[in-house]
Amino acid sequence: MKIQCIPEAFAFFNFFQLNDILNSFGGILDLVLSNDKRIYVLKAENSAVPCDSYHPALDIMVKLDNVSPLLDRSHNYFDFLHAPYTEICKFLDSFNWLETLMSLDVDKSANALYDALHFCILNFVPEGKKRAHAKFKTSHCPLDYAEFSTLRASYKAEYKKCHTAFLSRTESMLKSNPRSFWDFVRVHKSSNEIPHTVHFENIKSSGIESVSNLFSQYFNSVYVPPLSIDSPSSFLCHDLPST
Repeated sequence: MKIQCIPEAFAFFNFFQLNDILNSFGGILDLVLSNDKRIYVLKAENSAVPCDSYHPALDIMVKLDNVSPLLDRSHNYFDFLHAPYTEICKFLDSFNWLETLMSLDVDKSANALYDALHFCILNFVPEGKKRAHAKFKTSHCPLDYAEFSTLRASYKAEYKKCHTAFLSRTESMLKSNPRSFWDFVRVHKSSNEIPHTVHFENIKSSGIESVSNLFSQYFNSVYVPPLSIDSPSSFLCHDLPST
């Protein structure tokens, strides 16, 4: 029975023997196999247990070029939990929102509100660190991933809970105080006025009279007047049978 040579078998998988420390008899019985060229082997000056003549104590070292930090400081987030909401409310209350939004359409009103909120986030909300996620991305350790996964699941559950509570509160306010809802709609809806320029079948009108004529032309094309009682009928007439 032939047995494949161990060094050749490991060399096939790109593993090589890195230990060249001889024992007291000039031989090597302890193999250190690796495919990482940064590993080197030295004879240990101190040993945990007494050494025999055949197996000297070894120090197996790994040379690392750049040591990655435990946390990646570039992973930041806005810590809304510790935000100064009193100052944020004072800042938002300093605007005359009714006067500001009345002159804007829906899109511009939304942009104005978003700009104010974005300013609040950048200037009032403190920044934090995604410590669990950054730690896992650096270490790739299963335990760090388990911690990150647990925190992420807790966040998703809390987010869903808050979203459900918000919808419930909004529906309740719609029933108890519908006037506030319709006030909001009236402020944000677009104008109902007829535009200054209208188009119909490649015809453009801008004056009051020409716009009226264009509307008349449009409705005349889709409106069918009802038949008059005195007008001749297009249906055939038949005599009713006598009783």
